[in-house]
Amino acid sequence: MASTTTGGGGYASVSPALKARRQLLNVRTAKYFAVAIAALMGLFIIYQWTWFFYHRYGPKERGPGTKTVVGWQRGIRRFLFRRFAGYRLDRSIVVVTYLAINIVLIFSPSLIQYHFKPLISSFAKRFGWIAVSNLALVFFLALKNTPLAFLSATSYEKLQPLHQIAGYWTVFAAILHGVLYTITFSQSHVLYLFKERDQYVGVIAGFALLTILVSTISVVRQRRYEVFYVVHISMIIVILITVGLHRPDLTTRTLVIVIFAASCWFLDRVLRSAKTTWYFYGNTATLTALPNNATRVVLRRSIKASPGSHAFLWIPAIRAAETHPVTLVSANPVEFVLKAHDGFTSDLLKQALEAPDARLRCSLDGPYGATPDFKTFDKVVLVAGGSGASFAFAVATDIVRNVPRTKKISVDFVWVVKFTETLTWFEKELRQLRDDPRINLIIHTSVSAATSIVPSIDPALSNSDISATSTVAPSHARSLHLLDKADISPAMSQRDPEKGASGPWVASTSPSLYSLDIQLGRPSVPNLVRRAVNEVRVDGSVAVGVCGPASLLHVTRDAVAECIAKDGPSVTMHSETFGW
Repeated sequence: MASTTTGGGGYASVSPALKARRQLLNVRTAKYFAVAIAALMGLFIIYQWTWFFYHRYGPKERGPGTKTVVGWQRGIRRFLFRRFAGYRLDRSIVVVTYLAINIVLIFSPSLIQYHFKPLISSFAKRFGWIAVSNLALVFFLALKNTPLAFLSATSYEKLQPLHQIAGYWTVFAAILHGVLYTITFSQSHVLYLFKERDQYVGVIAGFALLTILVSTISVVRQRRYEVFYVVHISMIIVILITVGLHRPDLTTRTLVIVIFAASCWFLDRVLRSAKTTWYFYGNTATLTALPNNATRVVLRRSIKASPGSHAFLWIPAIRAAETHPVTLVSANPVEFVLKAHDGFTSDLLKQALEAPDARLRCSLDGPYGATPDFKTFDKVVLVAGGSGASFAFAVATDIVRNVPRTKKISVDFVWVVKFTETLTWFEKELRQLRDDPRINLIIHTSVSAATSIVPSIDPALSNSDISATSTVAPSHARSLHLLDKADISPAMSQRDPEKGASGPWVASTSPSLYSLDIQLGRPSVPNLVRRAVNEVRVDGSVAVGVCGPASLLHVTRDAVAECIAKDGPSVTMHSETFGW
């Protein structure tokens, strides 16, 4: 978006009238982009609210017209639930539409002066406008307190894939903007213009975008979240300042777009800071080390949050300048369970082991997340992998506590863990679910406990519920018993943090207060989902919630797609993913 007109050759010989015309078309392009993106959001919002009102207030008995509409809608949903070449079809359609909007706006004959010489200059400027327009979209999609949360019941984390795609496209357009203008300046022999402030700050903005791009590599983002976070925040500030200085004239409208993006980001940070300040007052965190390298964090203060929500945890003693997203196991009081990896979670576990009775000052930013109201469904299937059970336990315990026993609702709670020691993470919640006859606990482990466990077959699960890919036969299912802490000797409760030895969960052949039937091997999620849907009447509703690794989400999504039928119950799916 270079604005300097001095120099020689073709670049400097363009008439002011042609430049004014080009400016007008570029401004129009930015407006068309905003309208097109707003239209996409509007369609999505209308669909979400239509589905909500129909699910909540729609008649159970369907007339011929309603059956036709519902049939078409479910047919489309079943198609969109599919994956193509490993990618979600619904998400792919949105991405293709988004890219099509950008390409049309770049090359449309009505918006570009193909007779403008040099033509490369026109495209250089157009890519600059496309980059800055998309930059505003990237900032909007990154808002934690997004307006879309209440307009469409869509939380910010569901917008992350589009945020990433828009970010990649912004970097691509910015690079082309810089490369094409470099070629233009070179052909016109005015490369010295890059020494001017308006130009070199643009180059700085380009390198800042490239720095963010590098930080989004999965190795950095997932294994070094702290690096990713610091780079993002610092480069965002650099980009906003340098792009504003690159085109500082308000009359060119570019600065207006930058001010809009900066205002959105600044307001979001103010709201987040206000929440963090509010929950900092009188708040402390108690850390408890759990087997298999996990930490339970219990806060003194409570928070009002929907089941399955998450919040950004801030513990200055661990990380003074960082907050980390964690799913809420409980909101009253606030409780989290975190599996130790690198960085923050590893230091958290270390602190819990070194000073288990310490109370650390802490705060929260949240809650965030837009989960459906699982209590309104006839059948609920919760599928969780490892620490993804935080989401599942939050939803299940909410149903146990707040749904009257007179209401007909049943829950299949499927939890897949690698080690049986992981079950200790949610001992209290498991007891609560075990006591409720509406909850069907289905627990699978891929590695048996280190201690000897007496085998027993769970008659509640058929052979079909064991995946064909499992290497362990269904007949090898085992039963694990939960004892009172008084029944555990001090030697049993000791653990080696390096080896992840057992905690209060131990093998037992004596009678116990509670017993859990554990299946070795992976569950057949398609069979479990299909069985749950078949248990519900045609005019009923089924909700499937899943949280865990990507492979588990894909299997569950494919299973739900198979169960969406024109003449069957309504099937809804909600997914949570690791590593926001």
